[in-house]
Amino acid sequence: MKLPDANTFCVAPWFQIRNENDGSKRVCCAIKSKDPKSIRQSPLEFLNSPDNITLKKKLHQGNKASQCRDCWLAEAHGEVSLRQKLNGVLTNNSSSISKTWIDSYFKHKTDFMSENVMMADIKIGNTCNYACVMCVPEDSSLIYNEWRKNSNAFFIKEKLQKDSDYLDRIKRYGYKNENYKKYVKNILSNKNLKYLKLLGGEPLLDQKLLEELKNLPEQQKNNLFLYIVTNGSKDLLAMKEYLGNFKRIMFTISLEGISQVQDYARYGSDWNNLSENILKFKKLFPSDIIIHTVLQTTTILGLKDLANWANEHNMALSVGLCEQPSYLSFLSLPNEVRQKVKKILVEANITISQKTIGDEQHWPVEKILDILERTNFNPGEYKKFMSYIKWYEKNKNISRLNHIFPSLFIDKYQ
Repeated sequence: MKLPDANTFCVAPWFQIRNENDGSKRVCCAIKSKDPKSIRQSPLEFLNSPDNITLKKKLHQGNKASQCRDCWLAEAHGEVSLRQKLNGVLTNNSSSISKTWIDSYFKHKTDFMSENVMMADIKIGNTCNYACVMCVPEDSSLIYNEWRKNSNAFFIKEKLQKDSDYLDRIKRYGYKNENYKKYVKNILSNKNLKYLKLLGGEPLLDQKLLEELKNLPEQQKNNLFLYIVTNGSKDLLAMKEYLGNFKRIMFTISLEGISQVQDYARYGSDWNNLSENILKFKKLFPSDIIIHTVLQTTTILGLKDLANWANEHNMALSVGLCEQPSYLSFLSLPNEVRQKVKKILVEANITISQKTIGDEQHWPVEKILDILERTNFNPGEYKKFMSYIKWYEKNKNISRLNHIFPSLFIDKYQ
């Protein structure tokens, strides 16, 4: 077989698998569409499905497949794309795939069939000990329970009108799901697995999974990079010690702010204990922890304080964007507040850095400002935002948002 075109080749459709909580699979997070047939397929069956083989061929032969649009756009703007990051994971961050093991691999290939899963993103179900303001039932069991108890809320009605089976399907998610257990065993049975990313729910609550990771053969662990996205509620040092001698264990901690902003947005969080846990780990393993935050209306005014805290403790900060639900996106951010946000971002001179080999995008302040400029305020979404906040705060022992960020509450829009 000819060697792949380095300008388009990607390891993901050959060696990577990513599952959703419903069991559907993709080769990476950037490809949006999900094939329902993949729920019943094993990882290798999916990687060798007709559609995925077509994708391999296109990329191998130098064709820019349309489903990989995000990577082509990133590379056109001089950014490091997810394709390039993932290629780097399996080539020890080589600047090119040539003169690496990939050359030798394809010299001996005669077809486009995959034999190994070398990289995996495992979503471990929706079991979680937090009920975050921007979360949804498929990612949090506590949110699922709240939706079941409060089905008359406007946003729950809207969702169930469009998808009446939504909550019933989610009931099958979680650690006790037999299909999930089989899937995890299948992934961990791959002796050539090099990179494993765990997402939730909260992955550090799954004691069975942690036990399986601990008990992997030492040789396999020594060659495996373990990357865990967590809310940080569990003792990170104790967890690293329990899991043992992996090639590397890296944690991304999901934070929405500091102090009362964090405890408001991530219900169940205790900032004093959480920050102590983070800094205790950071002191001993400074390069193995980063902070990730999601930009959304309830917390955007606290971004400066979070960035300053991360900078003070010399921790990388990666940033995502909340697009759904739309009433927590920038669509619900009043123009008066936008001006304040812009001023804060410009004057703070925040440098938002990205050090993980995971799939989070690099979002500099300039990009955040550009999104604010291009996203017009929608008064209807603002009214939904206000209704949602009333629902979210009900029966919760937390500071109220109108006390934390009073400038978000503008009478003329309510």
